[in-house]
Amino acid sequence: MRPLPAREQLRRVRREDFDNPGRTRHFLFTKRLLGNLDRWEYVVGSSTEGIRRYMAADGRMKRLRAHTNRYWDARRRARADEDDMSEPEDNGIFFNNANTEHNGTYAPVETDPARLEELLVCTSSLLEDGDGGDPIPVTAVGYDVISAQHNAVHAAAIPGITTEDVAREPPAVITFAADGGSVSRRDLTAFALSLSTPTLDNGRTSLTPIVYFLAGEKKVDRAVKDFIREMISKVMAAAFSISVVADTVSDTSAAPSARTPLVLDQVVQICGTFHGRRWSSYLCVRACCSCRACSSVSILSRCSGYV
Repeated sequence: MRPLPAREQLRRVRREDFDNPGRTRHFLFTKRLLGNLDRWEYVVGSSTEGIRRYMAADGRMKRLRAHTNRYWDARRRARADEDDMSEPEDNGIFFNNANTEHNGTYAPVETDPARLEELLVCTSSLLEDGDGGDPIPVTAVGYDVISAQHNAVHAAAIPGITTEDVAREPPAVITFAADGGSVSRRDLTAFALSLSTPTLDNGRTSLTPIVYFLAGEKKVDRAVKDFIREMISKVMAAAFSISVVADTVSDTSAAPSARTPLVLDQVVQICGTFHGRRWSSYLCVRACCSCRACSSVSILSRCSGYV
């Protein structure tokens, strides 16, 4: 018996997972010539059918270009049946590397249009028409962070907690974090939120993504920053609740399946990294989010470990 699933089984599970009930809704951003963003909502059920499709607010529909499309699979199978012939060194590139065997490596320039298209898919995320035309690069991937936080609070609530327990605890705190780096040789910047309260198992929810920006930290688009600021404001204004049980047998105000609201501290906590000449540390600040012009920011702590 094979303990691991076959490739087709794994591919089918990954496709169907996008359409599972309760999964966090996601959408894609593309950039217009004038700098503003187009938001493309995921079409539920399209991934299970085989090709993920997205719809814009004006009704336009495009599919996500993928190297796993049937067309490219057919081309790869056709090329696999061909004889393995050595590549001629015409129009190639020679890398003179002394650490490489034979003091150099020859890399032929790819000329097959199907292979070039496949390589492009592996380095960029593109939305295209149904016939494969009019490709548009994807700028960022966004998520319904409020719904995701509701699900996270529900899943991480301490079993058996009561309404009085929730009332005795301090207000819940929203923490905003951002970090960037290279993933599979591609720059990526992640913006995420977390909700902290002693009424949860680990004291806080896991980092919930707001946006994954497909570029480095110093290249974040202004329109994406505006969207992130708007989402933080919506999260701070959202009404979160947690599952509770009855405090006593005679208490009928809280049934076993009842929920009680969580009070949010209206000051967002921001975590990031601070780099000096000789050292770096994690910096955590609190910033009032009632208005954009507020400059009331206080440093909570600075240490050699996570805050």
